Amino acid sequence: MASAVRRLVSLACCLVAASCSRERPADDGPRDTNPPPVGTTLFTRLPSTYPGISFQNRLVESREHNVFASWNFYNGGGVAIGDLTGDSLPEVVLTSNQDGPRVYLNLGNFRFRDITKESGL
Repeated sequence: MASAVRRLVSLACCLVAASCSRERPADDGPRDTNPPPVGTTLFTRLPSTYPGISFQNRLVESREHNVFASWNFYNGGGVAIGDLTGDSLPEVVLTSNQDGPRVYLNLGNFRFRDITKESGL
């Protein structure tokens, strides 16, 4: 059980770390209209434009905000996945250190739409 929790925490940390970037483009939802490839492997790599999730945990260092003032400055925010709408499709909530959370509505077939403004979060 502990190893499964460690793997889940490691995956969440990798997702947050991979989301760090300098610019945040406008997100209108999925851009790639091709269906995901179906393979015989456990995991299938999707093009980054297919799901419609565009998130960066941008960090702006300053005298008050840096790794020396806050030991966990580069650790990122968090990832939450759960059915927020009751449609049996899990939504994704991503949080950042300085920009606040982003909520992505699950449209099915690994497609998501940013509904942060509509959610009031």
